[in-house]
Amino acid sequence: MWRHLPNENLLWVSHPGDDALLHAELAAEEAKVSIDQVISLEKLDKANYLLLELPFFTKEQLGAAHHHGPVGLDVIVYFAGYLRGILQDRCIQAVPLVSSVASKPLVLCLGCTQRPGAVANSLLLLGSFLILETGIPAQDAINMLLGKDVQGGDVALQEQQFPTPFCDQVRFTHDSLTVQDCLFGLQSALEHGWLDYNASDMHSRRRDLLAFDCVPVFKVSLQDQLDCDTVSFWVAADPVTTVINSDARPDPPDSSGETGAASEHSQTRAVSQDVRMRAAHSHARAGSNESSRPKRLGMISEMSQASYQSHASTGWNASLEWLGRSAAWTQSETSLGQSLRKQLQKVVSKSPTTPTKIHSSHEISRPEDLPSFARWLKQQLACKLLVRANFSTERGLPAQGSYSDFFHRWGIRQLELAIPDGTAPPFSTALALVNEVQDLVRDLTLVDSETSSYSIVVHCKSGLGRSMTMLGVLAVAFTPGLSSSAFFGWSRLVRPGSIQTHEQERFLRALDEEPKESCFSSCFRTKRISRGDSLKQTVCPELQNSPTKPYTVSQKDVASDGGGDEWGI
Repeated sequence: MWRHLPNENLLWVSHPGDDALLHAELAAEEAKVSIDQVISLEKLDKANYLLLELPFFTKEQLGAAHHHGPVGLDVIVYFAGYLRGILQDRCIQAVPLVSSVASKPLVLCLGCTQRPGAVANSLLLLGSFLILETGIPAQDAINMLLGKDVQGGDVALQEQQFPTPFCDQVRFTHDSLTVQDCLFGLQSALEHGWLDYNASDMHSRRRDLLAFDCVPVFKVSLQDQLDCDTVSFWVAADPVTTVINSDARPDPPDSSGETGAASEHSQTRAVSQDVRMRAAHSHARAGSNESSRPKRLGMISEMSQASYQSHASTGWNASLEWLGRSAAWTQSETSLGQSLRKQLQKVVSKSPTTPTKIHSSHEISRPEDLPSFARWLKQQLACKLLVRANFSTERGLPAQGSYSDFFHRWGIRQLELAIPDGTAPPFSTALALVNEVQDLVRDLTLVDSETSSYSIVVHCKSGLGRSMTMLGVLAVAFTPGLSSSAFFGWSRLVRPGSIQTHEQERFLRALDEEPKESCFSSCFRTKRISRGDSLKQTVCPELQNSPTKPYTVSQKDVASDGGGDEWGI
């Protein structure tokens, strides 16, 4: 396979075996160009050898994703700068040079083998270079590299996909991440100001990652709606897994200052208790104030408000926080059918959990204790809300468990929305999260109008699966025009290894889909229905009056729901 990019004087070649020069010459003959230099991407450190590496996990823990990727945002940015320099040095970027012997344009050839993951990662790097350095839209880059009518041979579907991380075996489904998702995600990050394309931004991101295991994912400008300028959303691992000594959990040294701040927050809202009540009664609230409910929030749990309320009358939905929890599923076996129960148990058995991260020596030291982490959150991030998506006593946490109310005592509002590892948030949790963030920002503009930028940090145990899935809800809810597929692609670039299970991949894909058939078919079918604007009503008042058409689930729907992929659904 090969692709010729005449405007950039680049030739991409994917070849079997190790004879890169021979295949490059054959491709150049077909493309009617002359090769000036051949660069093997799998031997290039600036491309990280087309491999995915994470600072806190070994390649054995990453599993198939180590070879398949996608490579991280830092590799993409460094490679784009490297390739720009090579082209500028050889003076072949803008003006085509002509060989005096062959009378053909000289090109720089980028080659890779056809080992698993090499084609997808090399195309991702090349497409990202086109977006970052030439400014062409992602769709044009995709057409140039993966279009049906492009010369050089077709790229197989599996060579455009990236498997679920932390799995020993390669697993592709219809919901798997694609090169297209990543390129659209990169473009969205540039358009919305999430990515500052320069080396200093990458250095800052890496410093925060190595020291605090915390990275910025997206930000929202609220100048048109509210007084504050931006709210940045960060993802992190549980702080107790990051600090050197998690046992020290003292009160703030200045009781009049720090404790007073905590008291002010507790007077404003007793967050943990209040949000648990919101989670339990969020659907009643949505029914009484429909204009404040995002239009597509029903798809977050793959269940509309109408179907949720209809099942609530049967009693099983009150205890069924997530369809994949086998204990609650047993209670609903009679009403929902044994066949679907077996399907869900199969999903649960194939949903891996994140391995425990491993600390090694880095050039940047970790914070000594939780007070150091709290000071960094307050002083450097202006953190106003810390959302915890993991339980306090999960495998891989210290003996004392998570931090309890420590950050609340230090003046940072806490929100506990714990869900099982490897799962996605149910409707009530997602709605409570969106409402809490929306109310928090409004409260802050009234209390602290002088501060222009805040941050909200969402974490689970490792900051990869549950937390990134919840951030997907917030990103789509508060970013007009953003598709969840683009966020899916961006999440794997900005936080490599995130979105860890098929359940979470299906969850993000469902945010772009319209409800159809039963809620269970929407949750587990892989057939794509249609892509929309998702959860825009939260920040787009002009769309708040758009009604959401309710749908219900019949017993016939549940019993007849079938088809699917390797998940047996």
